[in-house]
Amino acid sequence: MRFKDLIGISLRNLWRRKLRSFLTILGVFIGTTSVIMMLSIGFGIRKSFMDDIDEEGALTRIDIHSMGGDYYGGPMGDKPVGSDSEERKLNQKLIDELALIPGVKEVVPVLEVEAIAVQGKYETWFNIQAMPKSYIERQDIPFVEGGFRSDMTMPLYVGYDRLSSFHDPNANYANQRQHFDEINVDLINKDVYFYWDIDAYYSSQNPDSGISKPKRYPYKAAGYMGFKPEEQQYSPYQWQTLTYLEDLETELHRVFKGKAWPGQPRRKNGKPKGDLIYSSLIVISEGLDKTKPLLNQFKEMGLEAHSSIEYIERMEEEGKKVQLVLGAIGAISLIVAAIGIANTMMMSIYERTKEIGVFKVLGCSLYDIMGMFLAEAGFIGFFGGSIGLIFSLVGSKLINTFSSGGGMTGRGGTISYIPPWLIPLALIFAIMIGMLSGLMPARRAMKLSALEALRNE
Repeated sequence: MRFKDLIGISLRNLWRRKLRSFLTILGVFIGTTSVIMMLSIGFGIRKSFMDDIDEEGALTRIDIHSMGGDYYGGPMGDKPVGSDSEERKLNQKLIDELALIPGVKEVVPVLEVEAIAVQGKYETWFNIQAMPKSYIERQDIPFVEGGFRSDMTMPLYVGYDRLSSFHDPNANYANQRQHFDEINVDLINKDVYFYWDIDAYYSSQNPDSGISKPKRYPYKAAGYMGFKPEEQQYSPYQWQTLTYLEDLETELHRVFKGKAWPGQPRRKNGKPKGDLIYSSLIVISEGLDKTKPLLNQFKEMGLEAHSSIEYIERMEEEGKKVQLVLGAIGAISLIVAAIGIANTMMMSIYERTKEIGVFKVLGCSLYDIMGMFLAEAGFIGFFGGSIGLIFSLVGSKLINTFSSGGGMTGRGGTISYIPPWLIPLALIFAIMIGMLSGLMPARRAMKLSALEALRNE
C-alpha cells in the first residue's frame, strides 16, 4: 500500500466517526494545552527574573570589596589578612592589573564617602557613592525629577526614598512620627549643606568637647532617582546617592586641603598615606559566559569577589524544579488523553474487524494494516496538538497583555513565555503520544486472523 493511500484511508476513517474523533482530539488538545501553559509559566518566571537582572547589568557584573578594613570605605588596616597586602588594596595598581585579564571589559572604581546632609532644621546621613561619569551616565537610571547634568560643581543624584530619611533631630520620637508627612525638603531647588567631618559634627554638639562645628559646604541635587510610591515600581536606586568620581575627588581635595580623606589610610600627622584606596571595584565581563570564570579567578587571587551569577545559578535550579512540578501537573491531562486515544483505537478495531479481514484477503501486508491504525492515532495527536499549540500561544499572549503585574522587580514583565524550540517539540510530542497510544491496538489489528475477521458480524 502506498504511503499516500495509507494517509487517505486513515483520514477517511477518522472522518467517518466524526464525534468520536472530535472527542478524542479534544482530549489531546486539553492535555497539550495544559502541559504547554504550565511549562510556559515556569519559563515565564525564569525569563522575567533573567530580564530584570539583565537590565541591571548583573549578569556581567562582579563586585570586588576590600578584605583589609571596613567593607564600605572605612579606615584601612596597614596589613590586611592575606599573602600580599598591596595586592589586596583596591587601588589604581589593582585596577590596571585586572583590566589586563582576558575576558574583562571594564574595571570601574567606586569611592564611598559619608556625610551629614542638612537643610533647614532637617538632617540625614548620606552615603555617597562616586563612580566615573562615563559609567553612571550609561546606566538606565529612572528619574522622578531632574536628570544628568554637567553644569554643577558636584551634581548629586539622590534616591527618591532618601528624602524620607530627613528628620528633625530636636523633635522627640512621638512628635517625629506624628509630623513625618509634614517634613518637606527640596534638594533640587534649594541648597543642601554637607558636613564632611562627621566626627567633628557630632562632637561639637557636646559643649564640653571643646570642638567647634566644622565648616559646611552647599550642594544641590541634579535629580531624584527611582519612582514615587504611587507608581508601585521598584528601582535599586531608590535609596542610593550617586555623584561623579572626578567631581568628588576635586571637592574632597578642596575640603580637606592636603589631609587624608575619610576612610583613607593616614599618617600620624593626618596626611594621606599611600595611594587612594577605593571602597569597591565593579568589573564588567565581556559576556555571561566570562562572568563565572572571572569570578573564580578573582577569588583565587585572594579578592573578596561577589556576583549575582552565583545565586542566579541557584535560582535556575529552583526554577527547573518548579517547571518539573508544573509540567507533571499538565502531563496528567495528557496521560488521560493518551488513554482516550488507546480506547478509541481499540473500539475502532472491534468495529472494523471485518474490514481488517478484507484488507488481509486483498493482500495488504500486516505492516500496512498496522501503519493505517498508527497513522490514525498520529493524526489524532497532530490535530489535538496543533489546536492546543495555537490556543496556548494565544493564551500566553493574552495573559501577558492583561496581567496587572509581572517582573521580579515590579516593573512589569513576562508571566507566560513559550520558547520557540518548545513549539515544534510540543507538536512532535503530541504526535508521538498519539502513536504510542495507538501502538497496542495497531499490533492487535495486525495479528488478527483473516478468517476470524471475515466471520465477524
